[in-house]
Amino acid sequence: CFTAVPKHIEVVCGEQIKKGDAENVREVNDILYNRLEAGMHKAAARKGHSILLVFPALIGYITQRWFYVMWRNFAKKKTRNTVFYDSVVFCLLMLTYPVFVLAVTLLLVLIAGPWGWLAFPLLPFTAWAYKEYRLFHTAE
Repeated sequence: CFTAVPKHIEVVCGEQIKKGDAENVREVNDILYNRLEAGMHKAAARKGHSILLVFPALIGYITQRWFYVMWRNFAKKKTRNTVFYDSVVFCLLMLTYPVFVLAVTLLLVLIAGPWGWLAFPLLPFTAWAYKEYRLFHTAE
């Protein structure tokens, strides 16, 4: 339940855990987990025309899904049994995705000339389209 991607987070302050509610760290973690899980709810169904996203989403899937999966798997391996997975994936993508987009764009400029510069805005757009398309088809 806490591993879904993408995440939509709404922070709501709950009841305070008082001294005596838990005897040790494990009990505190159990209380927190149960309260968090009780507050979880499915994302609302999205309305719109997902058919418009099919082509850009397919391009985003083909050109960039592998990049995300590579970093996701790396982070899973390095953060096994810790709570740092999301932070590590976020940082890895934040640091490497702009370099990836720039490298692909420059490669396309060398191959296709000035038309290759279109990749600079289109690559992030197709990644966004893939994420939105998935949201249309995974929300209940």
